Amino acid sequence: RARARRVRRRLRQCGRRQIETDGGGALHMPIVCFVLACSGYALLRAVPLALALQSAASASGWRRGLLLGTAQALPSVIGFSAAAEEAPLVKEPAAPVEVQSITFPDWFLGDWACVEELFNVDVREEFVATGAVPGTQVGFQAGRAALAADANERRANYGWSLRRERRLWLSSAGSAGGANEVTTAGTPPRVRAAAFALAGPNGTIRAETDSDDGTPGGWIVSSPIGFQWRLRSSQVFGRLDSEKEGSLKFRAAELFEAKTLVGLRTDGPGGLPAVSVSTVYRRVPATDSPTGGRFKVGVADGVDSSRPDLLQAIQTVTVLPAPPPRAGGVRPDISLITYKSRLLLSPVLAVAAS
Repeated sequence: RARARRVRRRLRQCGRRQIETDGGGALHMPIVCFVLACSGYALLRAVPLALALQSAASASGWRRGLLLGTAQALPSVIGFSAAAEEAPLVKEPAAPVEVQSITFPDWFLGDWACVEELFNVDVREEFVATGAVPGTQVGFQAGRAALAADANERRANYGWSLRRERRLWLSSAGSAGGANEVTTAGTPPRVRAAAFALAGPNGTIRAETDSDDGTPGGWIVSSPIGFQWRLRSSQVFGRLDSEKEGSLKFRAAELFEAKTLVGLRTDGPGGLPAVSVSTVYRRVPATDSPTGGRFKVGVADGVDSSRPDLLQAIQTVTVLPAPPPRAGGVRPDISLITYKSRLLLSPVLAVAAS
């Protein structure tokens, strides 16, 4: 208040301040503009990104009030309800663990035709999300555009949001049984999902056998706007749950740490930003299929009628900030960007060897 009184007194005494320009003319500018500009600059400097993240983490109602730009989905192309239980975020262990492939139940064995549909994109306040992990705006902007398009435009211009592919699970080695997913060509689905969250649909992915620092290789993800990350799996999780109705569901999740190689780095002593890819699978009878029965994705595919069930799933991909140094390396439970997709898998015959 004392400062304000002094400013008002100065304004009354001096009126308008006259600033002589190089051309000999005069530019009149009220001192109050200078005061307001300085005050605004100081305010921006006083509210760093860390404070925004801390406030977001402590707000109990952020899921209701702070989700901006939520893209509402069109009626499902696949058809089954998205109300299935959401996959939980992967929680980091207290101590490092050896990363191993996820062992799935035996009912995953064989070849499957898979249809995947993006149906929801949630973004926390954009300046928080892009400040915590710069470059990620490419993904959520593309996701919003796909969900805003009508069905025909989406199929024509946003085919990546309605993916169709074959997936394969083979018997696990050892006496424990189970099945492991095998990628015969291209990028593993969980890696692809994590890469999309960082670089969007037009990003490129390549495997890295050895890294410069001597640690095991990961995946190099490059964005069309120039950012580049190294994705490396840090934790996997798989669990079989039974429900009251007697049906089964399987939860599979993987946490990828994302080290920035090109672009503004936001990692520090506390750790790296991360992407969590979590999927809840449910086995359902083929007679309950929203497509009317079994299906295939390729002309040469043959439907496998010997397996009675289909698989439905909800996949949740979440971008997470780096752990703050003062928190002892514990990552905040803050979902910066969340993508949700429906998956439907139908059994198909194995491809004959040529």
